[in-house]
Amino acid sequence: MFIEVYFKGFDNNIREVDLPVLKGIKDCVDAISTTHNVDGSSLPGLGTIGESDIGVRPGREQVGMFEQSRRPFPTLYVFGGVVDRADAKAKKLQGLSDTEAKYIDGTDVVLLKEKVVNNESDAIDSSITDKVSKIMALKKSELHLAPRPYKDVAAAALEELTSAMGNSSTKLNIGPELEFFFVDKKDGKTPVQDGKIPYYGNIPVDMKSMMQAVLVKLKDLGVITEKFHHEVAEGQYEIPLKVTDALTQVENLNITQAVLEAAADVFGLKVIFDAKPWGDRNGSGMHIHMSVSKNGKNIFDPKSSDGSIPGYQSHCGETYSPQSEAMIASMIDNQISMQVLFNKVADAFCRLTANAETPREVAYGYCNRSVAGRIPDRISGAATRIENRTPSFDADKDLAIAYFALAFAEGIKNKTPSKPPVVGSAYEEGSVSELEKGADNLSEVVTNFMAGRKKRQQAAPNSLFEKVFTPEVMILYFEGMLKEAESESVAKSVNDHLIDPKIRENVAKQNLAAIPVLKNAIEELKMEKK
Repeated sequence: MFIEVYFKGFDNNIREVDLPVLKGIKDCVDAISTTHNVDGSSLPGLGTIGESDIGVRPGREQVGMFEQSRRPFPTLYVFGGVVDRADAKAKKLQGLSDTEAKYIDGTDVVLLKEKVVNNESDAIDSSITDKVSKIMALKKSELHLAPRPYKDVAAAALEELTSAMGNSSTKLNIGPELEFFFVDKKDGKTPVQDGKIPYYGNIPVDMKSMMQAVLVKLKDLGVITEKFHHEVAEGQYEIPLKVTDALTQVENLNITQAVLEAAADVFGLKVIFDAKPWGDRNGSGMHIHMSVSKNGKNIFDPKSSDGSIPGYQSHCGETYSPQSEAMIASMIDNQISMQVLFNKVADAFCRLTANAETPREVAYGYCNRSVAGRIPDRISGAATRIENRTPSFDADKDLAIAYFALAFAEGIKNKTPSKPPVVGSAYEEGSVSELEKGADNLSEVVTNFMAGRKKRQQAAPNSLFEKVFTPEVMILYFEGMLKEAESESVAKSVNDHLIDPKIRENVAKQNLAAIPVLKNAIEELKMEKK
């Protein structure tokens, strides 16, 4: 079953978020009772990049079910409204008229109901039903799953985190968000519904049917999702995965990618996970939400008795436990030297630009989407987490997981001191003079890694990073990067998923410049190995 929550922004566009109901009535009630977090900076008039978290609250009195001819799976509809999550009583945002406030809150839904529920033009036909059936018939053995050459590295890093925590029940919990584009399979470059659907926009029934089938198939394969919705750019969608342990989640990501590829093919589409296919549109990231649990309890919770550090100078005492604050500080402090594990192909750096909802500065802030680490608004202590917004889907997921585990372990071991969170947009000139900026290109990210490695070897010879990211591991990783850079060092040879000619040219130049840098890094690592 699915629940489609409809709401309306200040620009009068109908918006929706689609929620899978996995375990029957209780999940259904929970979904309708929960305020769902959305990015207000992408909804006109509802937020800023530096203070972006708002909520959509379903109105429980406005629930119904679509007829079977309208959706491939049983689907409830509910009308909701935007609320200010910072307000404990979930009051309506200021500045709305009484009439508009009622409309936003779902108590005056005549127009929405007419456009959504009574719109018979979106009935599914037999061709859609047949395509959905093909997706549901997919078997795991038929899927093309990505290999995992660094799974043992991730496992070793997680053992270091367990050791640092001093508890065998320690888990690194991960909740990734996948962003991707759908384009026409025939020409490989025209986005579906190009220019017609805004952020959280009303999704046509054919795309909705495909996405519902994807989420149901994923559930059959053991992958639990939270929702799906249309993203900011044309033809761009997002699926967040339900939080689970890190190693399982890497496999879940691979399964999700494979199911999306197979489903898109059935519907005559191609799915693109590349970071920046177009220069004038938002790119796709793989934002990763993280927390650490001990004995089944989230130690990021500021009330966690397991998360204390006597005498620790906290900047986020009402938001995080001292241990988690030290972990996050370590993640931020080490990220510039380890960013190559998040962004290993050139177009990833085309994505990381100002004013495109991407993090250039390596810092953290409350509800702040302009820096690498976002402290999300949350509804309970158990949901306390940090989101890292830098990774793109090209990252090797196991190595990215390994980095987070080691950074957290180092934070616990060293009681890494934290800095105050960034307030406001990091894009504004003069607001980030003391912040460090991430790499701008492929050469720089490799150079930063090697420089950071040398610095740690001199200052902290027992660093966990060097213990786990051995010369053998990094030589293999850089050799893979080198092979890709050499194959895409001229524009005409660049991945044809990168549709914008300017992006292709930029990628080719980055790759050409990175080839000698990668070769030098590999030689240095071979010398270190000796």
